[in-house]
Amino acid sequence: MENFFMTQASWSKLFIIAFGLFCLYFALKFLRKLVKRASFLRIFQDPLQRIIRYTLLLYEMAVILILTSIFVMINPLYHGILLAIVLVIAYNHIKNYVSGRMIKMANEIKEGSGLQTMESEGIVANLRRLGLNLKTKDGIYFIEYSKLMSEGYTILAGEDIGGFYQLKITPQEEDTKTNHLNRILDLLITAPYLDWHHKPEVLPCDENLSDLEARVLVREEIHIHELVAMIKEWGYDCKII
Repeated sequence: MENFFMTQASWSKLFIIAFGLFCLYFALKFLRKLVKRASFLRIFQDPLQRIIRYTLLLYEMAVILILTSIFVMINPLYHGILLAIVLVIAYNHIKNYVSGRMIKMANEIKEGSGLQTMESEGIVANLRRLGLNLKTKDGIYFIEYSKLMSEGYTILAGEDIGGFYQLKITPQEEDTKTNHLNRILDLLITAPYLDWHHKPEVLPCDENLSDLEARVLVREEIHIHELVAMIKEWGYDCKII
């Protein structure tokens, strides 16, 4: 039986399959960014983004299972024992990872959502592999996904609360030579009011490619008006939407 597995799996096959799977993973990530910016897709844009998002969530777990299976098949006895040891040592991380996949598949918690747990309340700044960063009045807290699943949580009413804002930015003068999207991103780097735990998102509006929509997280809510004034000084009309 061991010889059968040895003929079916080898290190070279493992590396070849891993390379192919990782290439496909990065291709899906690139396609996700491409669809996100492709405003010409209109009504198909959101469904395509959801399909790619769920595919990536499932694909990542599938890659881990496939590569782990091949690794064990190379030498079932020794690699099986090694895998069992890793599973015991990394049990907590694995539990957080699986819980995170389940939470992300439900798509209830998003960056910018208000979240209340048994110990804290704030705004979700980042969704990471093993947990999320919760921005509260006292600072940034890292909360493990397994803890959220076991203790429960409440999503506060309203998707955009606290320091998250969506802005509509329009050039005051028409200039076809300027890439306003890249210019705004470059200028936002210099803004002192942004909280860089959440990278600003700037996308073209569907109806007019020269108009932009920006989603930003400010350090304090009072800073949003200073940020709007600063954007106007850059030569753009700006309003909160």
